[in-house]
Amino acid sequence: MRSTYQKQLSALTAQLAEMCAKTGRAMGDATQAVLRADLALAERVIARHVDIAAMAAHAEEQHSPCPRCRRRWPRICAQW
Repeated sequence: MRSTYQKQLSALTAQLAEMCAKTGRAMGDATQAVLRADLALAERVIARHVDIAAMAAHAEEQHSPCPRCRRRWPRICAQW
């Protein structure tokens, strides 16, 4: 069980790192769009939000415990 947990945690960490990198780039581009009054860049940043939100939803869906297990999840986490 510990090995499976570690693998899932590593996968989640990688997904979150990728999301953070994309969000950081989007924030930088958004700042440049405001400073330069660049509407096209601002629209591209907004369009990328959909991708970041989809990644977040996928990570949450993939790494959330099943509904049946949610009652036990705090006890399982406490063991680690």
